Amino acid sequence: MAVSSNSLSTVRSVLSGMLLTAVLATVLAGCAADLEPTSEFCEGFESAWTDFHEERDEIDSRSEVTIAARTTLLEEWRRLSELHDQPEDVTDMLVVVSASFLETWNATSDADRSSGMRSLRNGMEYISRSCAQAGHEVVLNEVPVEGEG
Repeated sequence: MAVSSNSLSTVRSVLSGMLLTAVLATVLAGCAADLEPTSEFCEGFESAWTDFHEERDEIDSRSEVTIAARTTLLEEWRRLSELHDQPEDVTDMLVVVSASFLETWNATSDADRSSGMRSLRNGMEYISRSCAQAGHEVVLNEVPVEGEG
């Protein structure tokens, strides 16, 4: 049985939404640990995004330079999501943000791209606010991802 790319994209969007909902429910239910994001986490999150913004090729999103910048960004976010001294809701959200970034990057339709960007922006905002509440201000550049803007 053949599965269309639209079906796979829809499944990915639903799963991302479910994970985002689960993370938010955990926070709202008070089940998240009393840990706060550390400066290492917050600065690394901001720095990885800023470096991607500065290193990417604004004209050719498939250039070697941009792909290398994307790879570096995702590797750093993976490393940060595996830090043991961070709140689980924030590291889980970073996993969602990474998946949303890739979903947006690989989107084949405007609807998929829009859905991915919405999840990406919401997740990045959640992490930024969590860092700010812990006293670590995070300033993120607005960066269009493959095909947007």
